[in-house]
Amino acid sequence: MKFRRATWVAVLCALYSHAALADWTLYPFEGRDYVSLDEIAAFYGFPKPPPVSATPSTSSGPGGNAAPSTPVRSRASVATEFGLSLRDIVDPNAKPIALDSGTMQLEVTPGSRDARINGAKQWLAFPVHQEGSKILVSRLDLSKVIEPRLRPELIGGFQPVTTVVLDPGHGGHDNGAPSRYGYEKDFALDVALRTRKLLEAEHYKVVMTRATDVFIPLEQRSAVANHLADW
Repeated sequence: MKFRRATWVAVLCALYSHAALADWTLYPFEGRDYVSLDEIAAFYGFPKPPPVSATPSTSSGPGGNAAPSTPVRSRASVATEFGLSLRDIVDPNAKPIALDSGTMQLEVTPGSRDARINGAKQWLAFPVHQEGSKILVSRLDLSKVIEPRLRPELIGGFQPVTTVVLDPGHGGHDNGAPSRYGYEKDFALDVALRTRKLLEAEHYKVVMTRATDVFIPLEQRSAVANHLADW
């Protein structure tokens, strides 16, 4: 695998004016830059990640000969056959890799966008990529998701959250997915209304894009949050 050395302002200097310069190894994959979990661990003071084995391409029988069972297919071959991106193919046997420094925690799973940062579940923009025995995280996810949650105190001009916008999906003629118990739009609204009560009990101001069974166009949904951001 080809890679390039690059001096990179550590984790989005546009957001963190005092971020230090660090020498990261950038790994290009599907048009994006990735960084290794080993370097992320070293930068944040986590213990070195446990070693992972390279993904096998075939099953082996006695004496190293190919076993008669079906060979293990690579994610790339499955993606090609079904016209999918590698980001859509998740290895069901992939194991989470958990890092704990004592004050911060980070958990990622190869091939998955699911992550946990300081105990909270996060959804990454791109799946964690495994290249041989190396675990790689999108540079965008490192700067936009991981860094702000591991070190929120470094965000310039950060203010406590006082207002939350809840956006129940679907509504009105847009039923969403059906089930034997009802439509997705009804469950989305029910969850949002319950969440509003919990947040208001903690003294947050809650704004809902819809509180009844009505259809709200996508552009109007985003406009609600954008209007509040202009206050």
